[in-house]
Amino acid sequence: MDTAAEAAQIEDIVRNYIEDNGGLVVFSDDRDFVGQVVEVVQERLGLLGEDVYSSEDETSIYNVLLRRNERQLSTLMFIEREMHQSSTNEFIKMSKEQFPELMIIVLTTEVDQPVIVYLHEIGVDNFITKPLSHETLLEKVANTVKPPTKIGHLLDRARQLAFDGEPDKARSACEKILEIKPKSPAALMLLGDIHKQMGNGDKAVQAYEEAHKSERMYLEPIKKLSLYYRETGERQKELEQLRKLDKLSPYNVERKMKIGDIQLQLGDADMAENLYEDMIDVTRQEMNNKIYRMHLDVAEKMLPVDAARAEKYYRKALEVKGDQLGPKDVNAFNRLGMALRRQKKPREAVTEYQKALEISPEDENLYYNIALAYLEAGEAEQSLEAVEQALALNEHLARDNEKISYNLGLIYLKNKDRERALSCFEYALEVKQDYEPALRMLAKMEQA
Repeated sequence: MDTAAEAAQIEDIVRNYIEDNGGLVVFSDDRDFVGQVVEVVQERLGLLGEDVYSSEDETSIYNVLLRRNERQLSTLMFIEREMHQSSTNEFIKMSKEQFPELMIIVLTTEVDQPVIVYLHEIGVDNFITKPLSHETLLEKVANTVKPPTKIGHLLDRARQLAFDGEPDKARSACEKILEIKPKSPAALMLLGDIHKQMGNGDKAVQAYEEAHKSERMYLEPIKKLSLYYRETGERQKELEQLRKLDKLSPYNVERKMKIGDIQLQLGDADMAENLYEDMIDVTRQEMNNKIYRMHLDVAEKMLPVDAARAEKYYRKALEVKGDQLGPKDVNAFNRLGMALRRQKKPREAVTEYQKALEISPEDENLYYNIALAYLEAGEAEQSLEAVEQALALNEHLARDNEKISYNLGLIYLKNKDRERALSCFEYALEVKQDYEPALRMLAKMEQA
């Protein structure tokens, strides 16, 4: 199948889903993304923008989910990983528990594997990393809502047979699926449930273990094994399975509590305490992240009107992170540096930028900001040195950016390099013909 045919097939899947009363609900404060979803529905699928409901308000989103569920309408919800400086984990868990058929796609930046595993565990069906193209958006939706395959129909049939009290026929149906797709995790899981229903404990365990081996990141088989051992009173084996789950998905604090409880019951108070401490650390980290984001939000609000107050809140945010600072926090240092420069404290700004370089030593933007701060401090040579380091990391630093090109020109001019300064000012005007600072500087250079 060629690319055009694949794209048309993907569009058909999404269009058919919406036309069959499927709904797209967007819980996001990202207007660009909301607009993109509406644009895709209207322009690519030829449907109404009314087929998309969006809001930043949790209560409004919940009410829409509730109404659609009462009408037995299929719903796919896009939801930000974080809303209003807070994780949406609890809303995701609540929504999936109350509306089991709800499909969920989380909107996020890059996250590590344990976070993805945990979100899958609480009910997330798919992920979108922004920004993305219309094609990727359609593909993500299609992969989430696509109709059941032949194996899907066979699995539904096997589940129904098991529910109707016909385990032998259900087992035979699972075996047929495994002939079509050997080691199918879903079929092996169902086969384990059927053996358990029939009282064949050893065979149930074997099926669950095979399901886990076929897909190592699939948590459900391990959960089934944990539950089975709990029901049979084999606490040590239950504990082993819970520990496997904790290793794969370490952010589940409820499970850490459960593991600690079992260790305590088995007489190992030291191990139990370690688990409880882990649980507290994960919770504290989540709370600290929320406080960090709140400080940054206040700082951003203050920056345009009161740089000194903004500085205070940027510093508070970074203090919360302590020794947990990483590349994602570089922007906070950049903004703190801006707050300091607005207060005519360029050397203090350099100090903060240099702290950020310890986290992200090859960030050309940090070197560029250091260059500007040195320029404002009247230290032309240091400014030029920082610019050269920035350009060594990214020779196209000023591409299509009149302001950066102009600032580079100022640095070269302060270092008596008229030729390169002239080139930068002229390039700034190529990018933006009426860029006033460059026009003024060229006029001055002509008069000199």
